[in-house]
Amino acid sequence: MVAIVTGLLFALARYPTEIFYSEVGLRPEDVGLNSVQVLLQGSAVLLALSLLLGLAVVVFFFLGFWIASYVWASGTGHPARVLKTLVRLSVVPALVMTVGFSLWLLIQVAESQSDAVHDGRGISPGLYPWRAEPVRVTWTGPARHPLPSCDRLFYLGEANDRVALYDATRNTTYRIVAEDLELEFPLNCPSGSPERDSNS
Repeated sequence: MVAIVTGLLFALARYPTEIFYSEVGLRPEDVGLNSVQVLLQGSAVLLALSLLLGLAVVVFFFLGFWIASYVWASGTGHPARVLKTLVRLSVVPALVMTVGFSLWLLIQVAESQSDAVHDGRGISPGLYPWRAEPVRVTWTGPARHPLPSCDRLFYLGEANDRVALYDATRNTTYRIVAEDLELEFPLNCPSGSPERDSNS
């Protein structure tokens, strides 16, 4: 049972994460996230909140159903027995509906935030495992191509000694050798800054 629950939690966290990164042409592994890290990087809280919200919605739905059934069963003379049977039969559908609603909610968050990145808005670190932080880049290796200023350039993560960056100006994702770059994460990125030349 524990293995089933754990696998379900991994799937709930993994699928929205894949959706977010697929929108910028990456997989979670491309930014250093495996299934365990997806759960550990804050998403456990988001999972718990979405599951609680899903459970609340489902219980509210079934509560109305159970009350209506109890009123109807009162005419049979055995309302408690009927209600007990209905509650027992509702457990599996309630769990399925809770998981389904939670997954839908997480997907909406992932899609909304991927849209924000495409629009040139960074994502502040939060409860979710994905990231897209504004970053200022200075080339330390051979200059290759110009990169925009930090208001349009976002750090997505790092894996296999390559840094993943998203250029909202060109709608392009780069994976660049980490030693060729120096990264700075400024607290404020003024909009409309000129592009940084690749020779800088």
